[in-house]
Amino acid sequence: MIFRSASPLSPHVEITIDNVPVNYLSLQKVTIESKENMHDMAVLDFVGMDPTLIHEYINASLKISIELRERPPLNFYGYITYLEPVSVTKDGLVNKSPFQSVRAYCFGPSYKMKLKKARAWENATLAEVVQTFADDYHFSASIPHSLFKFPRLVQSSQSDWSFMTEIVKHSGYSVVMEGTHIHVWDAFKTLYHTKSYSLLMNLRGTGGNTSPQPGQILKFEARVGNTTTDGSRSPDTIHFVDKDGQLLSVTSDPSNESTGYGTAIASEFPRVMAVNADSHYLADAILFSEMRKKFPISAKIDVVADPSIKVGGVVRISEYNTEFDGLWYVRAVEHELTQSNLITRLDIARDSFGNTPANFQTSSPYTEPPAPKGHPR
Repeated sequence: MIFRSASPLSPHVEITIDNVPVNYLSLQKVTIESKENMHDMAVLDFVGMDPTLIHEYINASLKISIELRERPPLNFYGYITYLEPVSVTKDGLVNKSPFQSVRAYCFGPSYKMKLKKARAWENATLAEVVQTFADDYHFSASIPHSLFKFPRLVQSSQSDWSFMTEIVKHSGYSVVMEGTHIHVWDAFKTLYHTKSYSLLMNLRGTGGNTSPQPGQILKFEARVGNTTTDGSRSPDTIHFVDKDGQLLSVTSDPSNESTGYGTAIASEFPRVMAVNADSHYLADAILFSEMRKKFPISAKIDVVADPSIKVGGVVRISEYNTEFDGLWYVRAVEHELTQSNLITRLDIARDSFGNTPANFQTSSPYTEPPAPKGHPR
């Protein structure tokens, strides 16, 4: 059963499933996952669900809200897409039901974009393409300004979500759905956007206090090097042949092509890439996209409850007294709630060493999108 205890770490939780009778006392665990360029997802684990009601959960809309202290709440809006009931005869009945456990899988509003379609764009910017999808589904959208125009784009037998994320990644950006808001951002501009910010501390940072505190690091596993986790590196230079047959090159500027979290990592093995581009304009766009894949330091960490951390946000790690200390980019977040306890699991990355970020000013502050229409409140 999910409940709120007297502990200050016990979050306030509200779960509403529309038009379905729910025995909330049978709900044992809630997991909410968010990852850049992926559907948001929630998983609900029930015990002893009434077998006559299982089919009524399919396509039901729901809202999950988790709030801790004075931190911004975590809100998930979505639909129950399928369930996995399990019945083991020897285990008998639970809540008078032969199904001892039922797991319900829920996807966010981006699930509406699952249908495969065919269409084409001519000389369109990324903002124009994404706005087309937003208008089709009555979503709102925020997209970075870019002058680059795709000469021609063709969507063929591909879902709107799959095609949109492919184009966003090709342009060097990331995307998630927040309720019914399509949010596209530049991973190298997170310091200027301030989507979310949390301080994470190890035992040294808490002054030796072993009592759990929000953001306290429970587990830290890192990978450090000058390549990405798949062994590849972003190119430092791109060679291309223009329309006149001239061999030309474009080279990245480390002072601009980085997150600014600290001192950018340099390699003694620069990578050169040859591409099919007929202009500096196109080659620059390709280099811009490739550089955004450059996060040679990554880590997976478990922390004590912090539902305010968002994908695309920033966390600061402190008190390891190593180059790990400093700002990290959040690529994925998983919040797992069992009974009255919340654990937050993060996939984070950075492209620099050191604990001194570059000077910056917030140019486009992040604001919470409005609550979706058509969902329980």
